[in-house]
Amino acid sequence: MNILVINAGSSTIKWQVVDPESGESSHSGLVEGLGTSPSGEDYRDALLTILDSLPQDLELSAVGHRVVHGGEEFGTPVLITDEIEGAIEALSPLAPLHNPANLAGIRAARGALADIPHVGVFDTAFHQSLPKAASTLAIPQDLANEYGIRKYGFHGTSHQFVTRAASKMLGGDPRGHRIVSLHLGNGSSAAAVKGSKCLDTSMGFTPLQGLVMGTRSGDLDPAVVLYLQRNTQLTRDEIDELLNKKSGLLGLSGSADFREVSQRALSGEDDAQLALEIWGWRIRHYLGAYAALMG
Repeated sequence: MNILVINAGSSTIKWQVVDPESGESSHSGLVEGLGTSPSGEDYRDALLTILDSLPQDLELSAVGHRVVHGGEEFGTPVLITDEIEGAIEALSPLAPLHNPANLAGIRAARGALADIPHVGVFDTAFHQSLPKAASTLAIPQDLANEYGIRKYGFHGTSHQFVTRAASKMLGGDPRGHRIVSLHLGNGSSAAAVKGSKCLDTSMGFTPLQGLVMGTRSGDLDPAVVLYLQRNTQLTRDEIDELLNKKSGLLGLSGSADFREVSQRALSGEDDAQLALEIWGWRIRHYLGAYAALMG
């Protein structure tokens, strides 16, 4: 049995062919530099190239897809149907960099591999254990309930895998383990995990909150958005693009590539050095907060 696992992210596609019994990967790859085509054509082209690269005699039993935002609807993996695709698309405003990319991967793979099941695994599912004190936002609750406004958290599959691996290495009773997990990349987040359950995480209603990321601002006083609306000619959509696609390391240094920013910082460039200092400052902030939270 072979399962093709597809992770169509905000700027990359990572994929593996995995034997679920042994956990071993027979084929894998990474495509970078995606997310530049508004219609998602670059993702579709990349997925079709990946599928064409697999050996013709390779038999796939199923395809697993990472999906970033499952809202309150999806707490477990689901068999993907046209209806499920529609539900994922409806959640795209909450993850505009991710769900459209996830969908592009799903649609390309379902079109090319229509005779086998496709399963969606949601990043938000692991964080459904958040206590209400962590998931509830301090706004009028009738409004929050009507529109599903709450902390969802993301990178759940990554945080769950990392904390399980760490617990195994630590040994003893995992129910007593207190672990701060960091997922660092173009998108980054932290999670406080106690006894295999997530108590808090840095991303919130959308993947925009929390740590400084490649192109996302992370934590920001909400009044900044209001100030920009009132005092500049930027439209609502332009402010959205500013915070999601033009901020973070890119806004601070001119580059979203951590490797490039690091090299420039080593060369003595002030803006790159400051960008890394701010990046690290925010991580230390969450490490300390979560250590205190878990006692």
